[in-house]
Amino acid sequence: MEQAMEAMELTLADVAALAHVQRPVVSMWRARSAGSGLPFPAPRRSDRGRLLFGAAEVTDWLAATGRGNNTDAAGDAGAYAAIPAGTSAARPFDALTAMLALRVALGSPLAELGRNPLLDAADDCDPDDGFLYSELEACGADLPILAAHADALVDGAYNAAAAFEKLMAKRFRSGIREQAETALADAAVALVAAAAVELARQLGTDPVFADATPGGSDLLLGI
Repeated sequence: MEQAMEAMELTLADVAALAHVQRPVVSMWRARSAGSGLPFPAPRRSDRGRLLFGAAEVTDWLAATGRGNNTDAAGDAGAYAAIPAGTSAARPFDALTAMLALRVALGSPLAELGRNPLLDAADDCDPDDGFLYSELEACGADLPILAAHADALVDGAYNAAAAFEKLMAKRFRSGIREQAETALADAAVALVAAAAVELARQLGTDPVFADATPGGSDLLLGI
């Protein structure tokens, strides 16, 4: 876990979410601590205009300064970490959600498996390629890196279901158009869910609920 922590990176928005503060607060921390004895960590790199910071350095800084509202930031960091550097997966969101499904099916961490064993396990769980095999195969040589990242997500969120919801919560700032464009406000989700439940109650039969939006889970969770 310590080695995985050293590899994790966070955007400024991720830092804010991890520390349970608003995004402008992190910018204020950076500015006000610049000339102090405990300056905010320098970014490791820039990715398409986004600054990325080492998660271990950030959580050490939060602990040393007492900043933020999350006393377990170091343990939670994996749930907020950005996609690892150097990965070339075309659809990392699809890959990571498939990883989470595979981890649930196997009931064990994925990082200890190599690429071929991961694909073999995926084939066993999804022989008809209905929900995860092609997503993992498309990762190519990045499969073990993303598997370790998926494990870190689960460790940080405490279970795979919560890790999935963390990924969904980041869809707006991660540029995942397919999931972000179909998202409804909380009040709208509550309204649609209440209407669906009431309609189903009047049918007098066992209802079947289906969400037609691609990749969405908000409506079904609301119901």
